Amino acid sequence: LSSNHSALTTLSLMSNGIDDDGARVLAEALKGNAVLLRLNLMQSHISDEGARALAEALKTNSALGALNLRANSIGDEGARALMEALDENSALTMLDVSENRRMNWDFAQELARKASRDRAPRKEEL
Repeated sequence: LSSNHSALTTLSLMSNGIDDDGARVLAEALKGNAVLLRLNLMQSHISDEGARALAEALKTNSALGALNLRANSIGDEGARALMEALDENSALTMLDVSENRRMNWDFAQELARKASRDRAPRKEEL
């Protein structure tokens, strides 16, 4: 992932239990990656800490178009970090944060609004 010479455009680590430590490692690799287009981290035991790390990576990543964070343990803090990252990232066109039961419904709705603003086409799954 840390090399832009890779042919890897899609990576699915669904149900792999990478947790926040793995999310931090992935986030560091994503910061300079201009090749990976889709990343599936569904059911990966990621909490606010991992979401914050991924949000930081999104601020500088210009390639990733789809990020699946469905069914993790992300709460309001992680949602807030992702919202802030969307201010600086225009590449992301699909963000799935559904089934993150620690996330307040109001935050989930606000994230959906922010994710859809000025981005087309957009698929939100909240």
